[in-house]
Amino acid sequence: MKTYGRPTWRVHDDERAAKKRRVDEFDEAEANLQYAIRESSAAVLSSPSRRNSLLSEGTLDDIDDLTTPPSSPPPRLTPPPANTRKPTFAFLKRKHKEVTTGSPLTEVNSNSVRASVDPPKQKGQKQPVMRQMQIDLGNDTRKTCTTCSMEYIPSNTEDAALHKKFHEMNATGIDLGKAFMRANASRWVYEATRFDEGYVVIVDRKASPSAKSQAKKVLEVVNKELSSPEIDDETLWSQTEPPKHLQDGPTEKVDRYRVFLHMKDSRCVGLCLTERIWESRPVVKEHNGNAHNGSSVSTRDEVRPAIVGVSRIWTSGSSRRKGIALDLLDCVVINFIYGMEITKAQIAFSQPTESGNRLAHKFFEGEETWHVYNER
Repeated sequence: MKTYGRPTWRVHDDERAAKKRRVDEFDEAEANLQYAIRESSAAVLSSPSRRNSLLSEGTLDDIDDLTTPPSSPPPRLTPPPANTRKPTFAFLKRKHKEVTTGSPLTEVNSNSVRASVDPPKQKGQKQPVMRQMQIDLGNDTRKTCTTCSMEYIPSNTEDAALHKKFHEMNATGIDLGKAFMRANASRWVYEATRFDEGYVVIVDRKASPSAKSQAKKVLEVVNKELSSPEIDDETLWSQTEPPKHLQDGPTEKVDRYRVFLHMKDSRCVGLCLTERIWESRPVVKEHNGNAHNGSSVSTRDEVRPAIVGVSRIWTSGSSRRKGIALDLLDCVVINFIYGMEITKAQIAFSQPTESGNRLAHKFFEGEETWHVYNER
């Protein structure tokens, strides 16, 4: 390796600086460099400070003579060997056990914070503790009211309050309010002749929703007392047409039910639910004295035409035997079809109760017989 030094100009010297001598002894410099490396390694191991311990003094003198570094990089110093000695009390350190879950990694759902492989076990639902609210001492705690025929438990507060409300409606009538009177003042169709200060109001499919609601309220009480099936609103305010075997060409539908309410002031004391029918059967007339007692009747096989069917008829307990039911039937004969008076032979009853049987015999008194029909 050949290295040349550049000339150095001095300010105070008139003569030009001489060139530095040429280094031709490559082997000697290489040996000195290796020696310096060994000395520096020994100094690092013996002393904590590395400064001023890399090269020897002689080598520094030789290097100072050079004004430029060599053209090729010097060899890199190897790092000192790592200290592999173990601490004195290394055996006292505890070894930490590796924590393993025992289950493979699973894909974590982005919507959940933590995904679990096995779902948590659901705890069994505990059965509610049963508590006895009433003590049955073997006595008959139920009672049947002789006026409204409602069966209730006097010791039960809710049952007693319900009976009181039902008993009042059944005994004194159902209060429909003064608003019902004012709204249906134009629908008064009949002045009662047998009952003082009474009048009849008709509620049908064309009536207002409030009038229909009040009529349905009274009908619910009647159904409970007579043990009759409930009629839903869709059927109650629907239309009907003649049976197919009676149809002769196109026919028009008519209202199926009409409700006749017998009012006294703002209370309803009587109801008659009528239905449009086309056929009825005559009742076999019995000549014995017990014909009016009981609810069973016998009919003939022949079928006769009819117009009106009396589905339900009822009067409140405090207003019975005052002619309210007969007033309602008279109003049905005159006002069921506008402008047409129906004969008694075209009126039929559904399966009557014992009191209904007596009413039918009294209403059809003087007639050859009376009729019944089958409710659909």
